[in-house]
Amino acid sequence: MHRQEPFTLFIIQHSHIDIGYTERQEVITEYHKQFLEQAVDMALSLEQQTRDSHSRFKFMCEGFWAVEQYLSKTGSVGKSRLVEALKNGSLELSATYLHMTELLDEGHMRDILKPVAEFAREVGVPLLSAMSCDVNGFSWGMADALYDAGVKYLSTNINTHHGACPFGKPNVPFYWESPKGNRILVWNGLTYHKANLLGGKDDFKNLVIVHKDIHRLIHATQQETIQKYLHYFSLNSMQLRKLNQLRSLCKLDKVI
Repeated sequence: MHRQEPFTLFIIQHSHIDIGYTERQEVITEYHKQFLEQAVDMALSLEQQTRDSHSRFKFMCEGFWAVEQYLSKTGSVGKSRLVEALKNGSLELSATYLHMTELLDEGHMRDILKPVAEFAREVGVPLLSAMSCDVNGFSWGMADALYDAGVKYLSTNINTHHGACPFGKPNVPFYWESPKGNRILVWNGLTYHKANLLGGKDDFKNLVIVHKDIHRLIHATQQETIQKYLHYFSLNSMQLRKLNQLRSLCKLDKVI
């Protein structure tokens, strides 16, 4: 049997911008305001300050459009909090504005990079990365446009319904060299439902969402705490059975 060597998995969270596909435009806009607001709260939380450098919450602002929506809701206070999170390394800006068609001409390609570049200069944070997912690909001139904006890295997931992965397969890092000889380091990851190629699943059967106090009850070991929450929730027989199933998964005794 082939022995699998240990590896380290780094996870950076982001909220994918897909306007009008899963909900109305105004609903998606409100979602993204809330997503970024929550990300900033988590980045500046007390818990974040106690974690080591490898365990801290990380979030990528996938497009500057979402940042604009957040700023329109939170104003100057929200801006200062966002900048604090950017400067402490918990959040990072993407040089892209939205996920655009590969048919843009050079002028439009450079125009979509201007808003975030100006913001980054204004608040004094680096702009090293770009993220653009779920599109067919990019025209060759995009490499020069990114390079001229100071970008060194591009993370993407080519939509294979209409396009194809570079080299015929995903998860291959490569340098994208422009006609001018400028180079951007690119990572093209997996697309929809492809995580199971690595042994994962997308059925979410292992995902259980519970109230935070129910979570405490699931893991409680002190009788005083258990009785406190049992009295508070007044669980019926079906709910109690489900609670005990979850406690058994934690190797804890059933509650009566």
